Amino acid sequence: MVLVSRTDNMSGITFLFLSILSVLFSGISAFDRQIATEKLADYRNQSQNVQIDHLEEELQKLEEELKQLSEPLNEEEVRRLKGLLYQNEVLFSPLNETIISEDNPCRRKETPCGPGSHQCIGNLFFCDGRKDCRNGKDEDPAICNTAPIAEGTAYYGLFHWSRCERLPDSYFVGIISHIHPSPYFRGRLFFSFTTIGVEDPHGPNARTYLPEKSYGYYVYATQQIVFVGNRQGSFPFLESTCNFPYGIHDRAHCTSYHEPSKNYCAVGFIHRG
Repeated sequence: MVLVSRTDNMSGITFLFLSILSVLFSGISAFDRQIATEKLADYRNQSQNVQIDHLEEELQKLEEELKQLSEPLNEEEVRRLKGLLYQNEVLFSPLNETIISEDNPCRRKETPCGPGSHQCIGNLFFCDGRKDCRNGKDEDPAICNTAPIAEGTAYYGLFHWSRCERLPDSYFVGIISHIHPSPYFRGRLFFSFTTIGVEDPHGPNARTYLPEKSYGYYVYATQQIVFVGNRQGSFPFLESTCNFPYGIHDRAHCTSYHEPSKNYCAVGFIHRG
């Protein structure tokens, strides 16, 4: 028979009690951590939602302010903006168009939108990537054709002088070297060219001018090609405007004039080689 002292018995009971408390407290502590973690996650989600709601409110306010500052552009406003952009080139009505009739033809620097259209628009609105004519004629591929001034194209012809200077007939050769599209003035296509002139080509005193580089431009609306004389060249202020028959770009009738004064100087015909 084994005798257990009271002290040993109390120690065992104490150990058992502490063990139970330890288990209970550890369970409660783990439970509390889980609750705290869930609450923290929930708080974070709520906080994020509040922030998102706040950002959405601010974004909505900003959108409303932007709407008040700038409504979407309509066709009339686009035309007005174009008019402001090109106001140094053409005088425009508020809608940048003129309704033509027998008593009201197209104004200077305007071109009709085709036969029977009864509408004119500014020359620089042709071939700019946006249809301004009601019938869309200003963006017709036949009008917006760049073949007349393709790089490497050569023009040649004879010019007869009647004013400005006492000169014999002159032979002109111009070769287009580069084209320079403008992002702002799409109704014109600018180009560089090299010219060679021969004065009195069939006479005993024929004179050949050295090659000179200069520039020019092509006007889609009027089917015109303009050659501008080099400022340091043989004819520094001479400008020649050549008109192609509609749809025909192999030949053109040209008028040369003194650029500053616009005085008429010579006429000629050029052919595309």
